[in-house]
Amino acid sequence: MKPATRTVILVLSGLVSAAIVAYMFASLDWQEVYSLVTNLRWPWLALSLLAYFASLLLRTERFRDLLYSRSPRWLDLLTITGLHNMFNYILPARSGELSYLFLTKDRLKTPLSESAATLFASRVYDFLSTALILLFVLPFAWDKLPGWALRASLIFCLVVIGICGFIFLLVQNSGVLNRFSPSRPWLSRLWLWFKKVIAGLQEIQRRKKHVRVAWLTLGVWACLYANLFFICRALGYQVDFFQVILVSLLMIPLSLAPVQGFANLGTHELAWVTVLMIFGTAYQSALYVAFGTHFLVMGIILFYGLLALIGLQFLSPLPAD
Repeated sequence: MKPATRTVILVLSGLVSAAIVAYMFASLDWQEVYSLVTNLRWPWLALSLLAYFASLLLRTERFRDLLYSRSPRWLDLLTITGLHNMFNYILPARSGELSYLFLTKDRLKTPLSESAATLFASRVYDFLSTALILLFVLPFAWDKLPGWALRASLIFCLVVIGICGFIFLLVQNSGVLNRFSPSRPWLSRLWLWFKKVIAGLQEIQRRKKHVRVAWLTLGVWACLYANLFFICRALGYQVDFFQVILVSLLMIPLSLAPVQGFANLGTHELAWVTVLMIFGTAYQSALYVAFGTHFLVMGIILFYGLLALIGLQFLSPLPAD
């Protein structure tokens, strides 16, 4: 991405974040906000902290299974996972994903092609898991969702499953990639990088840990759903677990938008307000739920991210081979 384009995206993201913050400050009754904070249910909040920490542990184990050139120290990988999650949450348009590549290269001496392959594989598992989870829970809310939401959910599931199937076929038949040779230099470099990622996926496949990684991924998402559910309970809100799943799924495409704000400002609120209003919640009540959950989610992610940053100072990088 060109520096000028990156600057434009960052400026637009900042403007979107500022506009959302300004709108929320103008719309909220701060007496109600103060009441939310003072009436937090701390046992539920403690459960949400534990659920998020469990998701970090499972993500760490998943990356440990996916990395193939060397076996990293578990604490190193845990701190990298915590920092990667924090940067991915704070930075706009999922640009925080790059932090995983830089951290694994700097701390674990992992080649960029391997880091990219493991990150790409983890996202394939994430998308496939969310699609399968949504297919499983949709029948239980078939009569509660409007037709457009049902169609959108089914299209999302079919598209994700189709793309994952296509990637699987490429991994099985990577020779077809050699038939193409882009003429433009930038496209040629991108194509070469893509072939290295596919080669990395083949290496992951040779380790035959697909079932274990799939279960770890399902565990990650179960913990993330539980984290949001416990946060709602901590704020005194009664929501269905299915609503929490829908909110999480809706935030995925929204967080990929080029002008998605910093720290999910706007993305989080839009997802929560949209889903809750589909289920009949009044707009103002949905806005309070969105604000309260966003504040606590951000606090939990920053808490563990800062702990990871502190922990990283006490761990020496692995020596290069």
